[in-house]
Amino acid sequence: MGDLLSEGQESRITDDLYREADILLKPSEVAKWLNIHINTVRRWSRLGVLPSLRIGPRNDRRFLSRDIKMFIKKHPYDYSAHQEV
Repeated sequence: MGDLLSEGQESRITDDLYREADILLKPSEVAKWLNIHINTVRRWSRLGVLPSLRIGPRNDRRFLSRDIKMFIKKHPYDYSAHQEV
């Protein structure tokens, strides 16, 4: 890239790619992000409300950060104010 792009352009492209990179999240991280109980995350995953992946020999759930962002866009709600009892 160095020959075709200036240093600033190359840096911006790298930053944009990093921002768009998917991060695998644990159910506890999704629960914290959405401010919901971890069992709600598991239930929504089981029901297909939140897409998830299964990884490793224990078949652990993981969530793509872009899927969680898309969920938030499709279901506008003040997740910071939500309190599970």
